[in-house]
Amino acid sequence: MASQNPNPIIVPVSKKARRHDIDNLRSFCTAHVIAHHTAIAYGGIDGAMPPHSALFDKASPLFTPFIATNLAYGMGLYFWLSGKMTAQSLSRSKSDTAFIKSKLWRIGVPTLVYSAFIHPLQTVIEKPRKDFKSNIKAYFDEVRSLDGVKGPVWYNATLLVFDIAAVVLGRMLSAQGKASRLSLLAKIYGPLARWGWLGVAGASFLLRTKLPPGKFMPVIGVQPAYLLQYIYAYCLGHVAFHLGKPRVPGPDWSVYKAFAVSLATLPLLFVPNFLKKKGEDGEEGAGGLELGGWNWTAAIYAAWQEFSFVTIAPAVMAAFERNYNHPAGAGIWSPRYSYAAFLLHPPVSWIADMGVTSLLCPGGERPAWMNSRVWQEFGPLLMTTVMSAVNIAGSFGLGRVVINYVPGVSSIL
Repeated sequence: MASQNPNPIIVPVSKKARRHDIDNLRSFCTAHVIAHHTAIAYGGIDGAMPPHSALFDKASPLFTPFIATNLAYGMGLYFWLSGKMTAQSLSRSKSDTAFIKSKLWRIGVPTLVYSAFIHPLQTVIEKPRKDFKSNIKAYFDEVRSLDGVKGPVWYNATLLVFDIAAVVLGRMLSAQGKASRLSLLAKIYGPLARWGWLGVAGASFLLRTKLPPGKFMPVIGVQPAYLLQYIYAYCLGHVAFHLGKPRVPGPDWSVYKAFAVSLATLPLLFVPNFLKKKGEDGEEGAGGLELGGWNWTAAIYAAWQEFSFVTIAPAVMAAFERNYNHPAGAGIWSPRYSYAAFLLHPPVSWIADMGVTSLLCPGGERPAWMNSRVWQEFGPLLMTTVMSAVNIAGSFGLGRVVINYVPGVSSIL
């Protein structure tokens, strides 16, 4: 029997043209995260982080579709890009040891700095004490109480674990030749790309019966409820680099169609609650959604989330490949500053919110017009739109300053 020729699936790195659409997509994903957190603060989820803005009494139901779809595909797309870039970095690294050292420097150090310095400092500033000595004591109390990473750097910590796991797995498979490994990847990629999301949905549902959304893993701080999608996306991105696959696998839909289908199927989450009877009087209920546990809502949510990921993410990537496959330029929107913007956006957003709250609520008291129904219903939409633009521009702008003018930072970020 003739041996299979693996050459058609090999894409030499040195001969690849630079994917500017991937660079621009990194900037988009960062801006997407900043806008998502801004939406949570001004109109999203009560009790979530960042905390709800003092300008509004409660979360706005207008933001449920926006936040739900963001959760469904946003970080999955981020991890696909991370998996692809990790594979590229590994292929160019002199050794596995050099790769891990680089990741510890570029991912581990910012994670530690943010968790042990920026987060405790921001916590103390939010609730200042009466004198300098008390503030210093409060800061060190916050540092001593740390039990893991804080804030958005859960992504960094999780990615670092994934990257180290990729190195370990690569060493385990090193006994096989490169051609054999590529041939194996080509065989498993098709079924994994086409049907893997169903397995992820089913496994995520089972995992959420014990660990629903809102629960966090120790140390790295990731929510187990969404972890399987991140692993799936990271693996697809990693394999996609070696096989020359341009994007997340999925239907060839436009961005508008993908979002429309996702949003059109979102109301299915409310069907079980609508049909559920409350008490013996037979009244129909439509209470809060149970996204974890052994129930139909949680099962539908798990399926809807993974379906949305494999429909929206490919459409977004295809749109960038068609329309944004060109250099971004040297302004603040350069992908060079996206990582710094991601790390800096929590303090930037907090400072911006403090500023606008002080401006709109002089003396700390909300004016009477803010208690009107019109403001409480539609104000979150206005504030999210305006402050998302402010926070995104501020984060990228500060990232540019930090990288270009703070000594040593450019070697890390």
